[in-house]
Amino acid sequence: MFRRSKNPSNASSRTSSVDSLESLGLQDLMNENIETIAQSEAIDLEPNIPTDTALVPEYYKNFTLNHPLGNLLLRLTSMNVDLCKKSNIAKHDIPEIDDVCKSFVDFIKLERNKVNSRVNKAAINLEDQILNKELNFHNLNTPVKPPTVFSQVPVITTPAKMAEVIKTFPTKSSQKFSGSSNGVNILEFLNAMNTSQQLMNLSKPEFLQVLLKCVSGRVYGMVMECVSYDHDIPDLYHSLLTLYDNRISAANARRILMSYKAPKNSTLTKVQSYILELASRIASQLPVGKSRTSMFNLESSNALIRALPHYSATLATNVMNTLAAKLERNPTFIELTKALTKYNDSINLDILRNGIPAVGKFLANAYTGDRQKQKHNVYAMNRNVRNNPNQRMNSAPRNNRDQRNQNRFHKRVNNLRSNRQNDSPRTERVYNMNQDGNNKRSDRYFKGLYCSLCGGNNHTADQICYKMKDASGRVVETVPTFYHCELCFKVLKKRLYHPDSTCFTKNNKTDENKPSA
Repeated sequence: MFRRSKNPSNASSRTSSVDSLESLGLQDLMNENIETIAQSEAIDLEPNIPTDTALVPEYYKNFTLNHPLGNLLLRLTSMNVDLCKKSNIAKHDIPEIDDVCKSFVDFIKLERNKVNSRVNKAAINLEDQILNKELNFHNLNTPVKPPTVFSQVPVITTPAKMAEVIKTFPTKSSQKFSGSSNGVNILEFLNAMNTSQQLMNLSKPEFLQVLLKCVSGRVYGMVMECVSYDHDIPDLYHSLLTLYDNRISAANARRILMSYKAPKNSTLTKVQSYILELASRIASQLPVGKSRTSMFNLESSNALIRALPHYSATLATNVMNTLAAKLERNPTFIELTKALTKYNDSINLDILRNGIPAVGKFLANAYTGDRQKQKHNVYAMNRNVRNNPNQRMNSAPRNNRDQRNQNRFHKRVNNLRSNRQNDSPRTERVYNMNQDGNNKRSDRYFKGLYCSLCGGNNHTADQICYKMKDASGRVVETVPTFYHCELCFKVLKKRLYHPDSTCFTKNNKTDENKPSA
Protein backbone atom coordinates (compact mmCIF):
# COMPACT_ATOMS: atom_id res chain seq x y z
CA MET A 1 0.00 0.00 0.00
CA PHE A 2 1.14 3.48 -0.76
CA ARG A 3 0.65 6.53 1.43
CA ARG A 4 -1.41 9.38 0.08
CA SER A 5 0.86 12.30 -0.69
CA LYS A 6 -0.32 15.83 0.06
CA ASN A 7 2.20 17.25 -2.38
CA PRO A 8 0.37 18.76 -5.39
CA SER A 9 3.18 17.67 -7.66
CA ASN A 10 2.63 14.06 -6.68
CA ALA A 11 -1.06 14.39 -7.35
CA SER A 12 -0.38 15.87 -10.75
CA SER A 13 2.06 13.06 -11.55
CA ARG A 14 -0.55 10.48 -10.48
CA THR A 15 -3.08 12.16 -12.77
CA SER A 16 -0.58 12.12 -15.60
CA SER A 17 0.10 8.39 -15.01
CA VAL A 18 -3.60 7.65 -15.32
CA ASP A 19 -3.67 9.66 -18.54
CA SER A 20 -0.72 7.66 -19.81
CA LEU A 21 -2.58 4.39 -19.02
CA GLU A 22 -5.55 5.67 -20.97
CA SER A 23 -3.24 6.59 -23.83
CA LEU A 24 -1.80 3.07 -23.78
CA GLY A 25 -5.29 1.48 -23.86
CA LEU A 26 -4.92 -0.26 -20.48
CA GLN A 27 -7.24 1.80 -18.32
CA ASP A 28 -10.37 -0.05 -19.39
CA LEU A 29 -8.76 -3.41 -18.70
CA MET A 30 -7.64 -2.30 -15.25
CA ASN A 31 -11.10 -0.99 -14.37
CA GLU A 32 -12.65 -4.32 -15.40
CA ASN A 33 -10.27 -6.38 -13.25
CA ILE A 34 -9.90 -4.08 -10.26
CA GLU A 35 -12.68 -5.80 -8.31
CA THR A 36 -11.33 -9.28 -9.16
CA ILE A 37 -7.87 -8.36 -7.92
CA ALA A 38 -9.29 -6.97 -4.66
CA GLN A 39 -11.09 -10.23 -3.94
CA SER A 40 -9.24 -13.30 -2.51
CA GLU A 41 -10.60 -15.75 -5.05
CA ALA A 42 -8.31 -18.13 -6.84
CA ILE A 43 -7.37 -16.96 -10.33
CA ASP A 44 -5.87 -19.06 -13.08
CA LEU A 45 -2.63 -17.18 -13.52
CA GLU A 46 -1.19 -19.47 -16.12
CA PRO A 47 -3.65 -20.25 -18.93
CA ASN A 48 -2.51 -21.75 -22.17
CA ILE A 49 -0.75 -19.29 -24.45
CA PRO A 50 -2.77 -18.78 -27.61
CA THR A 51 -1.19 -19.83 -30.89
CA ASP A 52 -2.46 -16.80 -32.82
CA THR A 53 0.27 -14.17 -33.00
CA ALA A 54 -2.20 -11.30 -32.75
CA LEU A 55 -3.62 -12.61 -29.49
CA VAL A 56 -0.29 -13.21 -27.77
CA PRO A 57 0.36 -9.60 -26.69
CA GLU A 58 -3.21 -9.39 -25.42
CA TYR A 59 -2.63 -12.55 -23.37
CA TYR A 60 0.51 -11.07 -21.82
CA LYS A 61 -1.39 -7.91 -20.86
CA ASN A 62 -4.29 -9.84 -19.31
CA PHE A 63 -1.95 -12.14 -17.40
CA THR A 64 0.04 -9.21 -16.02
CA LEU A 65 -3.08 -7.28 -15.05
CA ASN A 66 -4.61 -10.30 -13.27
CA HIS A 67 -1.46 -10.82 -11.27
CA PRO A 68 -1.27 -8.57 -8.16
CA LEU A 69 2.42 -7.87 -8.60
CA GLY A 70 2.02 -7.47 -12.36
CA ASN A 71 -0.71 -4.87 -11.90
CA LEU A 72 1.61 -2.83 -9.70
CA LEU A 73 4.40 -3.25 -12.22
CA LEU A 74 2.18 -1.88 -14.99
CA ARG A 75 1.33 1.17 -12.88
CA LEU A 76 5.01 1.91 -12.27
CA THR A 77 5.82 1.33 -15.92
CA SER A 78 3.12 3.76 -17.05
CA MET A 79 4.45 6.38 -14.67
CA ASN A 80 7.96 5.91 -16.01
CA VAL A 81 6.73 6.16 -19.58
CA ASP A 82 4.96 9.43 -18.77
CA LEU A 83 8.08 10.83 -17.14
CA CYS A 84 10.21 9.81 -20.10
CA LYS A 85 7.89 11.57 -22.50
CA LYS A 86 7.96 14.77 -20.42
CA SER A 87 11.72 14.57 -20.23
CA ASN A 88 11.97 14.29 -24.02
CA ILE A 89 13.81 10.97 -23.82
CA ALA A 90 14.34 9.18 -27.09
CA LYS A 91 11.55 6.81 -28.04
CA HIS A 92 13.84 3.80 -28.42
CA ASP A 93 14.94 4.23 -24.80
CA ILE A 94 11.39 4.22 -23.44
CA PRO A 95 10.26 0.71 -22.29
CA GLU A 96 7.35 -0.80 -24.18
CA ILE A 97 4.35 -2.11 -22.23
CA ASP A 98 4.18 -5.26 -24.35
CA ASP A 99 7.81 -6.05 -23.63
CA VAL A 100 7.28 -5.51 -19.92
CA CYS A 101 4.26 -7.82 -19.90
CA LYS A 102 6.10 -10.52 -21.85
CA SER A 103 9.14 -10.32 -19.56
CA PHE A 104 6.90 -10.55 -16.51
CA VAL A 105 5.12 -13.65 -17.84
CA ASP A 106 8.44 -15.30 -18.70
CA PHE A 107 9.76 -14.55 -15.22
CA ILE A 108 6.66 -16.06 -13.56
CA LYS A 109 6.94 -19.22 -15.66
CA LEU A 110 10.64 -19.56 -14.87
CA GLU A 111 10.01 -19.31 -11.14
CA ARG A 112 7.17 -21.79 -11.33
CA ASN A 113 9.36 -24.23 -13.20
CA LYS A 114 11.96 -23.92 -10.46
CA VAL A 115 9.32 -24.53 -7.78
CA ASN A 116 7.94 -27.55 -9.65
CA SER A 117 11.40 -29.06 -10.03
CA ARG A 118 12.06 -28.59 -6.33
CA VAL A 119 8.71 -30.15 -5.42
CA ASN A 120 9.34 -33.14 -7.68
CA LYS A 121 12.82 -33.59 -6.28
CA ALA A 122 11.50 -33.36 -2.72
CA ALA A 123 8.78 -35.92 -3.52
CA ILE A 124 11.34 -38.34 -4.94
CA ASN A 125 13.59 -37.88 -1.92
CA LEU A 126 10.62 -38.39 0.40
CA GLU A 127 9.70 -41.65 -1.35
CA ASP A 128 13.30 -42.84 -1.11
CA GLN A 129 13.43 -41.95 2.58
CA ILE A 130 10.19 -43.83 3.29
CA LEU A 131 11.44 -46.87 1.38
CA ASN A 132 14.79 -46.80 3.15
CA LYS A 133 13.08 -46.59 6.53
CA GLU A 134 10.94 -49.61 5.70
CA LEU A 135 13.90 -51.63 4.44
CA ASN A 136 16.18 -50.55 7.28
CA PHE A 137 13.71 -51.11 10.10
CA HIS A 138 15.94 -53.89 11.42
CA ASN A 139 18.62 -51.32 12.19
CA LEU A 140 16.46 -49.87 14.98
CA ASN A 141 16.62 -53.07 17.03
CA THR A 142 19.98 -54.39 15.93
CA PRO A 143 22.16 -55.50 18.87
CA VAL A 144 25.32 -54.18 17.21
CA LYS A 145 25.14 -51.09 15.02
CA PRO A 146 27.66 -50.82 12.18
CA PRO A 147 30.27 -48.02 12.20
CA THR A 148 29.17 -44.77 10.61
CA VAL A 149 32.40 -42.71 10.61
CA PHE A 150 34.91 -43.52 7.86
CA SER A 151 37.87 -41.69 6.43
CA GLN A 152 37.48 -39.95 3.07
CA VAL A 153 41.07 -40.76 2.04
CA PRO A 154 43.08 -44.01 2.34
CA VAL A 155 44.72 -44.51 5.72
CA ILE A 156 46.87 -47.61 5.10
CA THR A 157 49.67 -46.00 3.09
CA THR A 158 52.76 -47.56 4.68
CA PRO A 159 53.73 -51.05 5.88
CA ALA A 160 54.00 -49.72 9.44
CA LYS A 161 50.41 -48.49 9.29
CA MET A 162 49.31 -51.86 7.93
CA ALA A 163 51.05 -53.65 10.82
CA GLU A 164 49.33 -51.35 13.29
CA VAL A 165 45.94 -52.06 11.74
CA ILE A 166 46.53 -55.82 11.90
CA LYS A 167 47.44 -55.57 15.58
CA THR A 168 44.35 -53.48 16.36
CA PHE A 169 41.73 -55.53 14.51
CA PRO A 170 40.90 -59.15 15.55
CA THR A 171 43.04 -60.82 12.89
CA LYS A 172 44.61 -63.53 15.07
CA SER A 173 43.51 -67.11 14.53
CA SER A 174 41.96 -67.25 18.00
CA GLN A 175 40.08 -63.98 17.40
CA LYS A 176 38.79 -64.66 13.89
CA PHE A 177 35.12 -65.40 13.42
CA SER A 178 34.34 -68.67 11.66
CA GLY A 179 30.75 -69.28 12.74
CA SER A 180 31.58 -72.36 14.84
CA SER A 181 30.12 -72.85 18.29
CA ASN A 182 33.59 -73.19 19.83
CA GLY A 183 34.87 -69.91 18.41
CA VAL A 184 34.22 -66.25 19.06
CA ASN A 185 30.63 -65.08 19.45
CA ILE A 186 29.24 -62.89 16.66
CA LEU A 187 28.39 -60.07 19.08
CA GLU A 188 31.91 -60.03 20.52
CA PHE A 189 33.41 -60.07 17.04
CA LEU A 190 31.34 -57.18 15.66
CA ASN A 191 31.91 -55.07 18.79
CA ALA A 192 35.65 -55.65 18.44
CA MET A 193 35.43 -54.53 14.80
CA ASN A 194 33.59 -51.34 15.78
CA THR A 195 36.09 -50.52 18.53
CA SER A 196 39.03 -51.03 16.17
CA GLN A 197 37.39 -48.85 13.53
CA GLN A 198 36.95 -46.03 16.04
CA LEU A 199 40.67 -46.18 16.81
CA MET A 200 41.99 -46.47 13.23
CA ASN A 201 39.27 -44.58 11.26
CA LEU A 202 39.75 -46.52 8.02
CA SER A 203 37.97 -45.78 4.78
CA LYS A 204 35.13 -48.01 3.65
CA PRO A 205 37.14 -50.05 1.11
CA GLU A 206 39.94 -50.53 3.64
CA PHE A 207 37.47 -51.57 6.34
CA LEU A 208 35.98 -54.24 4.06
CA GLN A 209 39.42 -55.56 3.16
CA VAL A 210 40.39 -55.79 6.83
CA LEU A 211 37.06 -57.49 7.59
CA LEU A 212 38.02 -60.25 5.14
CA LYS A 213 41.23 -60.78 7.10
CA CYS A 214 39.24 -61.18 10.34
CA VAL A 215 36.94 -64.01 9.20
CA SER A 216 37.57 -67.58 8.08
CA GLY A 217 35.75 -70.64 6.85
CA ARG A 218 32.27 -70.32 5.44
CA VAL A 219 31.97 -66.78 6.80
CA TYR A 220 34.88 -65.69 4.62
CA GLY A 221 33.12 -66.90 1.49
CA MET A 222 29.89 -65.12 2.41
CA VAL A 223 31.65 -61.82 3.21
CA MET A 224 33.66 -62.01 0.01
CA GLU A 225 30.49 -62.51 -2.05
CA CYS A 226 28.80 -59.57 -0.33
CA VAL A 227 31.79 -57.34 -1.01
CA SER A 228 31.86 -58.38 -4.67
CA TYR A 229 28.15 -57.51 -4.97
CA ASP A 230 28.77 -54.02 -3.50
CA HIS A 231 26.67 -54.58 -0.40
CA ASP A 232 26.68 -51.83 2.20
CA ILE A 233 28.31 -52.35 5.57
CA PRO A 234 24.92 -52.17 7.43
CA ASP A 235 23.55 -54.90 5.12
CA LEU A 236 26.65 -57.01 5.75
CA TYR A 237 26.25 -56.65 9.52
CA HIS A 238 22.58 -57.57 9.24
CA SER A 239 23.42 -60.73 7.27
CA LEU A 240 26.01 -61.84 9.83
CA LEU A 241 23.66 -61.24 12.76
CA THR A 242 20.78 -63.03 11.04
CA LEU A 243 22.85 -66.14 10.31
CA TYR A 244 24.99 -66.44 13.42
CA ASP A 245 23.10 -64.76 16.29
CA ASN A 246 21.75 -67.85 18.07
CA ARG A 247 20.27 -66.11 21.10
CA ILE A 248 16.71 -66.79 22.14
CA SER A 249 14.09 -64.66 20.40
CA ALA A 250 12.06 -62.01 22.21
CA ALA A 251 8.81 -63.98 21.87
CA ASN A 252 10.31 -67.17 23.35
CA ALA A 253 11.98 -65.17 26.12
CA ARG A 254 8.62 -63.66 27.06
CA ARG A 255 6.95 -67.09 27.10
CA ILE A 256 9.68 -68.54 29.31
CA LEU A 257 9.76 -65.57 31.67
CA MET A 258 5.99 -65.63 32.18
CA SER A 259 6.12 -69.21 33.53
CA TYR A 260 9.47 -69.07 35.35
CA LYS A 261 9.52 -70.03 39.03
CA ALA A 262 12.47 -70.08 41.41
CA PRO A 263 13.70 -73.69 41.94
CA LYS A 264 14.81 -75.10 45.27
CA ASN A 265 18.47 -75.40 44.29
CA SER A 266 18.67 -71.74 43.19
CA THR A 267 19.34 -68.49 45.04
CA LEU A 268 18.13 -64.92 44.77
CA THR A 269 21.23 -63.89 42.85
CA LYS A 270 20.81 -66.68 40.28
CA VAL A 271 17.15 -65.87 39.84
CA GLN A 272 17.94 -62.19 39.29
CA SER A 273 20.64 -62.95 36.71
CA TYR A 274 18.34 -65.34 34.83
CA ILE A 275 15.50 -62.80 34.77
CA LEU A 276 17.92 -60.06 33.73
CA GLU A 277 18.98 -62.07 30.67
CA LEU A 278 15.43 -62.87 29.54
CA ALA A 279 14.08 -59.36 30.20
CA SER A 280 16.90 -57.88 28.15
CA ARG A 281 15.89 -60.03 25.21
CA ILE A 282 12.24 -59.00 25.59
CA ALA A 283 13.09 -55.29 25.67
CA SER A 284 15.37 -55.60 22.62
CA GLN A 285 12.34 -55.50 20.31
CA LEU A 286 11.97 -51.76 21.00
CA PRO A 287 14.35 -49.02 19.79
CA VAL A 288 17.02 -47.79 22.14
CA GLY A 289 15.65 -45.11 24.43
CA LYS A 290 13.26 -44.50 27.29
CA SER A 291 10.67 -46.94 25.97
CA ARG A 292 13.14 -49.85 25.98
CA THR A 293 14.41 -48.97 29.45
CA SER A 294 10.88 -48.71 30.85
CA MET A 295 9.87 -52.02 29.30
CA PHE A 296 12.97 -53.75 30.71
CA ASN A 297 12.37 -52.48 34.24
CA LEU A 298 8.67 -53.37 34.14
CA GLU A 299 9.16 -56.90 32.78
CA SER A 300 12.08 -57.77 35.05
CA SER A 301 10.47 -56.42 38.25
CA ASN A 302 7.17 -58.23 37.66
CA ALA A 303 8.98 -61.43 36.70
CA LEU A 304 11.05 -61.35 39.90
CA ILE A 305 7.91 -61.04 42.03
CA ARG A 306 6.21 -63.88 40.12
CA ALA A 307 9.24 -66.17 40.38
CA LEU A 308 9.66 -65.95 44.16
CA PRO A 309 7.60 -67.96 46.67
CA HIS A 310 4.62 -66.39 48.38
CA TYR A 311 6.43 -64.92 51.40
CA SER A 312 9.35 -63.56 49.36
CA ALA A 313 7.02 -62.24 46.66
CA THR A 314 5.03 -60.32 49.28
CA LEU A 315 8.26 -58.93 50.72
CA ALA A 316 9.50 -57.84 47.29
CA THR A 317 6.16 -56.18 46.53
CA ASN A 318 6.29 -54.20 49.80
CA VAL A 319 9.87 -53.11 49.13
CA MET A 320 8.94 -52.03 45.60
CA ASN A 321 5.95 -49.99 46.82
CA THR A 322 8.07 -48.35 49.53
CA LEU A 323 10.70 -47.35 46.99
CA ALA A 324 8.03 -45.98 44.64
CA ALA A 325 6.63 -43.81 47.45
CA LYS A 326 10.06 -42.45 48.37
CA LEU A 327 11.29 -41.91 44.79
CA GLU A 328 7.87 -40.71 43.51
CA ARG A 329 8.33 -42.97 40.50
CA ASN A 330 8.57 -46.67 39.74
CA PRO A 331 11.93 -48.05 40.86
CA THR A 332 14.22 -49.68 38.33
CA PHE A 333 15.10 -53.34 38.46
CA ILE A 334 18.62 -52.57 39.72
CA GLU A 335 17.22 -50.40 42.50
CA LEU A 336 14.83 -53.17 43.51
CA THR A 337 17.62 -55.77 43.63
CA LYS A 338 19.75 -53.42 45.74
CA ALA A 339 16.90 -52.95 48.21
CA LEU A 340 16.39 -56.75 48.46
CA THR A 341 20.05 -57.40 49.27
CA LYS A 342 19.53 -57.11 53.04
CA TYR A 343 16.82 -59.81 52.82
CA ASN A 344 19.08 -62.16 50.87
CA ASP A 345 19.35 -64.87 53.54
CA SER A 346 15.64 -65.02 54.31
CA ILE A 347 14.68 -65.12 50.63
CA ASN A 348 17.20 -67.88 49.92
CA LEU A 349 15.78 -69.92 52.80
CA ASP A 350 12.26 -69.38 51.50
CA ILE A 351 13.32 -70.51 48.02
CA LEU A 352 14.95 -73.62 49.49
CA ARG A 353 11.81 -74.55 51.41
CA ASN A 354 9.01 -73.40 49.11
CA GLY A 355 10.59 -73.31 45.66
CA ILE A 356 9.54 -75.65 42.88
CA PRO A 357 11.14 -79.11 42.94
CA ALA A 358 14.56 -79.33 41.37
CA VAL A 359 14.66 -81.70 38.39
CA GLY A 360 18.14 -82.63 37.27
CA LYS A 361 20.88 -80.25 36.33
CA PHE A 362 18.90 -77.97 34.04
CA LEU A 363 16.15 -77.05 36.44
CA ALA A 364 15.13 -73.69 35.01
CA ASN A 365 14.95 -74.97 31.47
CA ALA A 366 12.97 -78.04 32.51
CA TYR A 367 10.29 -75.84 34.06
CA THR A 368 10.33 -73.04 31.52
CA GLY A 369 9.67 -74.98 28.37
CA ASP A 370 13.13 -75.61 26.93
CA ARG A 371 12.67 -79.17 25.77
CA GLN A 372 16.17 -79.53 24.42
CA LYS A 373 17.59 -80.03 27.91
CA GLN A 374 14.79 -82.01 29.52
CA LYS A 375 15.60 -85.60 30.39
CA HIS A 376 12.84 -87.96 31.37
CA ASN A 377 14.32 -90.89 33.29
CA VAL A 378 11.22 -92.18 35.10
CA TYR A 379 9.23 -95.05 33.62
CA ALA A 380 5.90 -96.28 34.93
CA MET A 381 3.24 -98.83 34.04
CA ASN A 382 -0.48 -98.34 34.15
CA ARG A 383 -2.91 -100.41 36.18
CA ASN A 384 -3.95 -102.68 33.33
CA VAL A 385 -0.39 -103.64 32.51
CA ARG A 386 0.31 -104.31 36.17
CA ASN A 387 -2.64 -106.69 36.44
CA ASN A 388 -1.89 -108.38 33.14
CA PRO A 389 1.88 -108.38 32.52
CA ASN A 390 1.59 -110.01 29.11
CA GLN A 391 -0.60 -107.16 27.84
CA ARG A 392 2.32 -104.79 27.35
CA MET A 393 3.91 -107.09 24.84
CA ASN A 394 0.80 -107.25 22.68
CA SER A 395 -0.60 -103.74 23.27
CA ALA A 396 -0.53 -101.12 20.54
CA PRO A 397 2.39 -98.69 20.80
CA ARG A 398 1.61 -95.08 21.68
CA ASN A 399 4.34 -93.50 19.54
CA ASN A 400 7.36 -94.33 17.39
CA ARG A 401 9.60 -94.77 20.40
CA ASP A 402 7.32 -97.42 21.90
CA GLN A 403 7.15 -99.11 18.52
CA ARG A 404 10.95 -99.31 18.32
CA ASN A 405 11.22 -100.65 21.87
CA GLN A 406 8.56 -103.25 21.21
CA ASN A 407 10.28 -104.33 17.99
CA ARG A 408 13.58 -104.76 19.86
CA PHE A 409 11.83 -106.82 22.55
CA HIS A 410 10.19 -109.16 20.04
CA LYS A 411 13.48 -109.55 18.17
CA ARG A 412 15.34 -110.41 21.38
CA VAL A 413 12.68 -112.97 22.35
CA ASN A 414 12.79 -114.61 18.93
CA ASN A 415 16.58 -114.85 19.06
CA LEU A 416 16.46 -116.47 22.50
CA ARG A 417 13.87 -118.96 21.29
CA SER A 418 15.97 -119.96 18.32
CA ASN A 419 19.08 -120.26 20.48
CA ARG A 420 17.21 -122.41 23.01
CA GLN A 421 16.16 -124.81 20.28
CA ASN A 422 19.71 -125.07 18.97
CA ASP A 423 21.39 -125.32 22.38
CA SER A 424 23.65 -128.34 22.93
CA PRO A 425 23.64 -130.28 26.25
CA ARG A 426 26.95 -128.65 27.16
CA THR A 427 25.51 -125.16 26.66
CA GLU A 428 22.48 -126.03 28.80
CA ARG A 429 24.74 -127.42 31.52
CA VAL A 430 26.89 -124.30 31.55
CA TYR A 431 23.76 -122.18 31.85
CA ASN A 432 22.50 -124.24 34.77
CA MET A 433 25.83 -123.85 36.51
CA ASN A 434 25.73 -120.11 36.03
CA GLN A 435 22.17 -119.96 37.28
CA ASP A 436 23.05 -121.82 40.47
CA GLY A 437 26.08 -119.61 41.03
CA ASN A 438 28.59 -122.46 41.29
CA ASN A 439 30.78 -121.48 38.36
CA LYS A 440 32.72 -118.48 39.62
CA ARG A 441 34.83 -118.20 36.49
CA SER A 442 31.82 -117.63 34.26
CA ASP A 443 30.19 -115.22 36.76
CA ARG A 444 32.75 -112.63 35.76
CA TYR A 445 31.29 -112.44 32.28
CA PHE A 446 27.78 -111.77 33.67
CA LYS A 447 28.87 -109.07 36.10
CA GLY A 448 26.46 -106.10 36.15
CA LEU A 449 23.40 -108.10 35.01
CA TYR A 450 20.36 -108.45 37.24
CA CYS A 451 16.92 -109.95 36.75
CA SER A 452 14.14 -108.34 38.75
CA LEU A 453 11.96 -111.44 38.22
CA CYS A 454 14.14 -114.05 39.93
CA GLY A 455 17.08 -112.06 41.38
CA GLY A 456 19.68 -113.74 39.18
CA ASN A 457 22.77 -111.92 37.97
CA ASN A 458 23.38 -113.71 34.67
CA HIS A 459 20.51 -112.21 32.66
CA THR A 460 18.01 -109.36 32.71
CA ALA A 461 14.25 -109.22 33.02
CA ASP A 462 13.70 -108.30 29.37
CA GLN A 463 15.32 -111.59 28.40
CA ILE A 464 13.55 -114.91 28.97
CA CYS A 465 13.80 -115.88 32.63
CA TYR A 466 13.76 -119.69 32.89
CA LYS A 467 12.51 -119.59 36.47
CA MET A 468 9.24 -118.05 35.31
CA LYS A 469 7.05 -121.15 34.74
CA ASP A 470 3.34 -121.70 34.76
CA ALA A 471 1.45 -124.37 36.71
CA SER A 472 2.32 -127.00 34.09
CA GLY A 473 6.06 -126.26 34.39
CA ARG A 474 6.40 -124.55 30.98
CA VAL A 475 8.65 -121.47 30.73
CA VAL A 476 6.57 -118.38 29.94
CA GLU A 477 7.56 -114.86 28.96
CA THR A 478 6.92 -112.54 31.90
CA VAL A 479 7.06 -108.75 32.29
CA PRO A 480 8.01 -107.30 35.71
CA THR A 481 5.09 -106.08 37.77
CA PHE A 482 4.74 -102.80 39.59
CA TYR A 483 4.64 -104.34 43.11
CA HIS A 484 7.02 -106.94 44.50
CA CYS A 485 6.03 -110.52 45.43
CA GLU A 486 5.14 -110.70 49.14
CA LEU A 487 5.86 -114.45 49.41
CA CYS A 488 9.37 -114.16 47.97
CA PHE A 489 10.05 -111.18 50.21
CA LYS A 490 9.10 -113.21 53.32
CA VAL A 491 10.98 -116.38 52.33
CA LEU A 492 13.97 -115.11 50.33
CA LYS A 493 14.20 -111.60 51.80
CA LYS A 494 14.33 -110.22 48.24
CA ARG A 495 12.07 -107.83 46.38
CA LEU A 496 11.21 -109.77 43.22
CA TYR A 497 8.73 -108.26 40.78
CA HIS A 498 6.89 -111.20 39.23
CA PRO A 499 3.18 -112.14 39.26
CA ASP A 500 1.78 -114.75 41.60
CA SER A 501 1.06 -117.12 38.71
CA THR A 502 4.77 -117.55 37.95
CA CYS A 503 6.17 -117.35 41.50
CA PHE A 504 8.80 -120.11 41.75
CA THR A 505 8.76 -120.01 45.56
CA LYS A 506 5.05 -120.75 45.60
CA ASN A 507 5.43 -123.45 42.98
CA ASN A 508 8.26 -125.12 44.91
CA LYS A 509 6.14 -125.25 48.07
CA THR A 510 3.29 -126.74 46.07
CA ASP A 511 5.58 -129.43 44.69
CA GLU A 512 6.85 -130.29 48.19
CA ASN A 513 3.33 -130.61 49.55
CA LYS A 514 2.30 -133.03 46.83
CA PRO A 515 2.13 -136.69 48.10
CA SER A 516 4.82 -138.91 46.70
CA ALA A 517 3.76 -141.76 44.43
